[in-house]
Amino acid sequence: MQPILGELQQTFGSRAHIRNFYVTQYPKEAQLHRIMVMPTQVVFDPAGREVARHIGYWPKDEFLPPWPKLD
Repeated sequence: MQPILGELQQTFGSRAHIRNFYVTQYPKEAQLHRIMVMPTQVVFDPAGREVARHIGYWPKDEFLPPWPKLD
């Protein structure tokens, strides 16, 4: 997922912040966002509300929005 996340960060630029972390290194964040399995992708809108969640590999062409816009 890391190469895809890097490409997505370039695509979204300042409109989004793509963060990648390992649950073993950041257990509090994982618990806060209810992440139990890796990989899990969580998408938040600018107000911090969760707008999409996916567990497992998420191909780039499927990642791009049917979810609400980030601008």
